[in-house]
Amino acid sequence: MTRPSVVIICGQPFRVEGVAEGQPLAPATANNPMTDLGCLQLSQQRIAIRDGQAPNAERDTLLHEVLHSILHMTSAVSVFKHAEREEVVVNALAVGVLDVLRRNPAFVTWLTE
Repeated sequence: MTRPSVVIICGQPFRVEGVAEGQPLAPATANNPMTDLGCLQLSQQRIAIRDGQAPNAERDTLLHEVLHSILHMTSAVSVFKHAEREEVVVNALAVGVLDVLRRNPAFVTWLTE
């Protein structure tokens, strides 16, 4: 299955774009530091994903960026005093949630009915 080109997050469509190795994921700014694998540009409703990742790593990266967007769109990000804390929580949730979804298809079906 191919990576989706759009993900709806909190009712808003976000473009998902692959970016080749060696190309910037997004312009680096104080509010949007460069990352190696994925980058959320909330104001442009864009998620950039580094091309060439293993399929499972790419899924984890996209879910990671989706979780960042949910935190920002719901203002829940304000509970984090430092960006590093947000990153730790998002990393843990991405790994954990993806594993739960993969191992429990009946739960996913029930949850999304």
